[in-house]
Amino acid sequence: MRIVAWNLNHRSRKRVIPSDVPNGILSLHPDIVVLTEYVETPGHADFCAILAEGGLDFHCQTPIRAGHNQVLIASRLATTPGTISPPSELSHATSNCLHVRVADASLELLGLRVPMFDSAADRQSYWNWFESGIQPLLSRHSVIIGDLNVNLQRVKDPGSQHLRRIAGSGWQLLEAEGPGSYTSVKGSTSRLDHALVSPTITVSSAAYLAEANGYRFMGSGRDSLSDHAPLVLEITAIGPREQMGNPPFLRKKA
Repeated sequence: MRIVAWNLNHRSRKRVIPSDVPNGILSLHPDIVVLTEYVETPGHADFCAILAEGGLDFHCQTPIRAGHNQVLIASRLATTPGTISPPSELSHATSNCLHVRVADASLELLGLRVPMFDSAADRQSYWNWFESGIQPLLSRHSVIIGDLNVNLQRVKDPGSQHLRRIAGSGWQLLEAEGPGSYTSVKGSTSRLDHALVSPTITVSSAAYLAEANGYRFMGSGRDSLSDHAPLVLEITAIGPREQMGNPPFLRKKA
């Protein structure tokens, strides 16, 4: 199974989505795609239709909220809404977090973007919720993926401290290949997009793809589709080895 997470850089604006965006997504042959910093526009139905034509038939998204981003998840496998979401008092966070269950693979997926909170107190409150809120997923087959707005090299950052503590509690905090997942306007890169995977899932690779298949996914110029690169996970097994089965646990061939 291949999971792709990508921040589209809409920044709460209703931007026209170029055709290269859905076509670029499909060129990566995802089984599930998690789109963060997404904002529904009048072209939303056409965008989803292109994804569906490419096999991503099942769509789930957070509600529209003026001035806020959304999360959109599209999948080849049937999905149902989950129950995990940030507390309502963290208003910027609620539309930036989407929990779904992927029935055929017995997989729990949490796609999210951590907002850039104005206050240190709100940021700390978010990470306190996050660390406790995801713990029920640890004992299940779970993937948490998206733009966590955390540079792990900044050891004093609350998010960095929480993520390292979470990794110490049993979660796999994946180190993706590639120089970075975000490019600033000055061209510097950093690693802000991450994935946490429960112990029962085997991941063969994780990588940031700035360019692939003729598409420039990440960059600071107008020829780039976003300022973030897609984070691509290849899952080879879900569950203890003695319980491994066939297609639900292995990526379908294109």
